[in-house]
Amino acid sequence: MDMKNYLFYIIAGVLALTQTAICQTKKEYTDISYIKLTDTILIENINKEINEQLNTVDSGRLLKKGVMGYIDVYVNEFPQKDTIIHYSILPSLYPINETAADSRYPEYYTYVNDRLVVIYLKVLNQFTERVYSEKSKKHIRKLIDNVVDKPHKSTFYDMNGKKLYTNKKNRIDYNFVGALSIYILKNKPPIFGREY
Repeated sequence: MDMKNYLFYIIAGVLALTQTAICQTKKEYTDISYIKLTDTILIENINKEINEQLNTVDSGRLLKKGVMGYIDVYVNEFPQKDTIIHYSILPSLYPINETAADSRYPEYYTYVNDRLVVIYLKVLNQFTERVYSEKSKKHIRKLIDNVVDKPHKSTFYDMNGKKLYTNKKNRIDYNFVGALSIYILKNKPPIFGREY
């Protein structure tokens, strides 16, 4: 990663923190923003993760239903030693419920090859509790709802076949395991691995 990208992340972090601080003190809300990714390592590895998941039996079956699913990207800052930043990339089929806490919502979203990507900046959660506007939360829920299982009526039974209950808004909320992990280093090539 060159100095230009490094400065971009520093400036973006400071702006996000400033925006959050201003919104918190004025009792205003912040919006979940669309961004354009420029980090080629991140973009290449999001594509790699999508392709790997499409080629596995279980997750591939779920992800191949149209453009089903989205990508969670968690960004962690590591100012110590030689690590600049850490990315965790993981496909998701998990909807966000209307009653979910604001911490469940991403700070940013984008698209990579027509796949929705939501971005969480974990470093912000250490300093502040972000409060999102209802309009912004509704918008991101709609984007996610378009790529996850649609609600459908399901009836559940006990082991004896006796009806327990019916859920009119049941969904598949499949969680993937084994996030792709990327450590961007100051003076060395990136390190790639899996988090389990």
